[in-house]
Amino acid sequence: MKAPADLENLPQELKDLIVDHISQISDDRERIQTLCSTALVSRRFRYWAHKRLFATVVLRGRHGKAPTALIRRLNDLSELIQADPHSEKTGIASHIRSFTLSLGGHRSYVVPLLEEDSLPIILQKIHRAGSRPRSLSILLFMPGDNDQLDWMSMSHELRRALVGVSRSTLLTTLRLRGIRNLPRDILAGSSVGNIKFNNISIKDYNHEDCGRITPPSPPFGCGLHCYGLALPQNASDVSVQVGSGAASSEASPVVPSALCLPVFSATKHSTQTIAPPFGVLPSSEGRPYPDALQLESIETDHTFPILHLLDFSPTLSNSKEKVFKRLRNLTMNIKDTDGFRKTAEIFETAPFVEKLEIKLNCKYKITLSNMGLKADALYFF
Repeated sequence: MKAPADLENLPQELKDLIVDHISQISDDRERIQTLCSTALVSRRFRYWAHKRLFATVVLRGRHGKAPTALIRRLNDLSELIQADPHSEKTGIASHIRSFTLSLGGHRSYVVPLLEEDSLPIILQKIHRAGSRPRSLSILLFMPGDNDQLDWMSMSHELRRALVGVSRSTLLTTLRLRGIRNLPRDILAGSSVGNIKFNNISIKDYNHEDCGRITPPSPPFGCGLHCYGLALPQNASDVSVQVGSGAASSEASPVVPSALCLPVFSATKHSTQTIAPPFGVLPSSEGRPYPDALQLESIETDHTFPILHLLDFSPTLSNSKEKVFKRLRNLTMNIKDTDGFRKTAEIFETAPFVEKLEIKLNCKYKITLSNMGLKADALYFF
């Protein structure tokens, strides 16, 4: 009984060194077990041990494996968070800096996991207090022609939780995959600087007629006059990856059949008060926010029009130069020649890009000729 008291009398710097040393144990199992034991020493040691134990939470589920283990982990984490009334400020929820949920398999396997009550509870508590950076990843891999989960098929609580955490002032990175009809203003009022969106489609939701969308807009990139990829002179890093479409877990994303124009009602100012659309369950209705989100890093596969997601003006009136003004890192997952054209359109209006990464995931051979390019049209300088 005396040992914990003696440890508590140690200088704080020495206690920090002890926990830091434990957190650097290379063997994962040994490190986790030792940190768990350390958490039992005293209240102060528990705080520092939990801060390292729960900094990164990764939950993965794959078809063919029983979902009970993942459900149990979700429920256990939810119970731990709920057991502490101050969890989002000083407890486990406040320690979670990165949360990833990755689900793969048939719809019959993925959907029940997302319907667990524990998931919204966790998302409602994380990224509420502390410091940046914070990240959230919801990644769905469902094989077949219809490999996206519809936003409106998610529970009310899960949608509310996702919107709430996406607008947290602490969130810096948001990764989404495999979601259909994502609300176009999901990032409105957000502080994120980095997004990785693949295999998604977006939609406008209208209060008055929530089932109707406006006629499709022209394809993003239509009318592009320059097909070359011209890297700005200050760019310092370029990489190209080539992979087999059949072998990749992110192969064959579904391109949305219709892209819709905005149906918001808003004042024409740089900062607007916009009534949240039907598809978005607001965390703070009527909160003013900038009319465009300027990101530092983008990764996308062109399954949705990127400007529709970043420009919140009523008629998409912000210039591309304004929207991409802060863009430094650009990663493109390209599956066809149209992907090159859309990449070029972003590239032309993002003068400060320092790093360009192109990941080729094509089902057929792409040549300069079938892209309609001359031999010297694709260039970097």
